[in-house]
Amino acid sequence: MKNLIASVLAIILVLALAACEVEIRNPEEPSSESENLSPEDMTAEELAEYVGYLSFETISELGYYPQWMQPHTYIVYDENCVPTIIEGGELTPEDLVGRDDIISIGFDHSIKAEPNTKAEYDLHGFIQNIYYLWPDGNYNLAPYQNTEDSEGQPAAEPVPSVVYEHMTLEEMTEAGYYSQWMPQGTEIIYDENKKATIIEGREFTPEEIEGRDDIASLGFFRRSKDYIIMPNTKAEYGPHDFIQNIYYLWPDGNYNLSPYSKTENAEITYYADITEYEQEKGKTVAMNENQCHSVYWLTNGMIAGAKETSEPMAFPRYKITFTYIGEEHCVYIGANNIFTSTLLGNGNYICTADRYNYTAAEELFKEAE
Repeated sequence: MKNLIASVLAIILVLALAACEVEIRNPEEPSSESENLSPEDMTAEELAEYVGYLSFETISELGYYPQWMQPHTYIVYDENCVPTIIEGGELTPEDLVGRDDIISIGFDHSIKAEPNTKAEYDLHGFIQNIYYLWPDGNYNLAPYQNTEDSEGQPAAEPVPSVVYEHMTLEEMTEAGYYSQWMPQGTEIIYDENKKATIIEGREFTPEEIEGRDDIASLGFFRRSKDYIIMPNTKAEYGPHDFIQNIYYLWPDGNYNLSPYSKTENAEITYYADITEYEQEKGKTVAMNENQCHSVYWLTNGMIAGAKETSEPMAFPRYKITFTYIGEEHCVYIGANNIFTSTLLGNGNYICTADRYNYTAAEELFKEAE
């Protein structure tokens, strides 16, 4: 049940990004002849070009996890990020025929492969989980944390990926994840510092979860990207005492199911070469209201996949600046597929950009000119 929910959420997110791409692409300028055909009329080779298909070998050479594989595939990556398929297999162009889900979503290889990990694919062949190898030889959803502090003294043991015993709300909040289980009707507010406050209902006691087969099956606590606490949110618990909704605080003080996406004062700058970038002489154009909305979805997707790194950035081709809920933000998309995103007040991020990010910024700039 949990894996299915995670898969659906992942597909919804990618569909949202894909929809954004459709919005900002100029339909009068197809990128290839195959885009003049409907997918139903395409050959396997044309479909492969249409969806951005790459072979498993190519994706691995580029250093990414494949987004699509055969259903229930498992790939293990060693300490050098060399992959080995231990179950299932890769997709071929022929496998794309009749796959409306893949045709709708396409191939968006944006997750950088990490050493000593295992990638898991769901019943549709969509990437579902990334597991990390721990010193005990087992794979867990969370990376292993060294149990010694900076002075070599024993530190607190990290919370396992799944805990079946009772945990307090405070313990789960300190671990950084929403609680899966609370009595029906419970509501928990998380402030800007992710501090939890129960405003309705209560916590479970250890005695109340004894004998609960549903909790025994799923675990009382689970590390998952779907349950990472976001600031200024509210968790709501519904039937069966399971987490039902996450609401986001908007500037008007109300909570809504979607994050506040009001983006204003958006501008995009294009740098023809590194000299223009260094002299800050790139060409800048302003976004209209619809384009501002596209900026939000584009940059939100980039930021969501960002990882901290010390890798230097190649000079950027595009710089996007905008105001989001009163804060100024700046996102760079690099010429060599490296971008850095600076979120004022929220930290610095650098990660490898996928083909979609660069193309989307390029089309957005052309549209705004």
